Amino acid sequence: MQLILVRRLIAVSTFASRDAVPDEFWGAMVKATLDDVPETYKASGRRLNPEPDHLERLFELDKQRILDFPAWSDEVLGTITAATLVMSTDRDVVTAGYAARMAGAIPGVRLLIVPGGHGDYLGEQAASGGDLRTLHATVPFLGPFLGE
Repeated sequence: MQLILVRRLIAVSTFASRDAVPDEFWGAMVKATLDDVPETYKASGRRLNPEPDHLERLFELDKQRILDFPAWSDEVLGTITAATLVMSTDRDVVTAGYAARMAGAIPGVRLLIVPGGHGDYLGEQAASGGDLRTLHATVPFLGPFLGE
């Protein structure tokens, strides 16, 4: 395992074990293609790096990274020493219960569960549909955490 030093860590809509998401997630990842990616993200990716085939390679690398994810045990999560905030929504792919379970393994963690779906509280284009109200309600919690 690689050691990375950070002062503050915000784990957003994420998971540390494969059982955190439904089996359908893994089946969908096996079948996923770049065509499944919303057009807004493909366009942004191509603007950032217009090199031919870059987006396709990036998609395949990310897909494989997800499929090969081995999981992190509670013991490994317990070695996190950075101030950590675990964030999720009450209608995310990762359940609020799982986010709480993950948070319980990290010493001194803070937990924030926001009403909404995946990406709503990030202002994520495909999920929020441009409705930034949840993002604007969530951001005030982040500043104090980052400044503590």
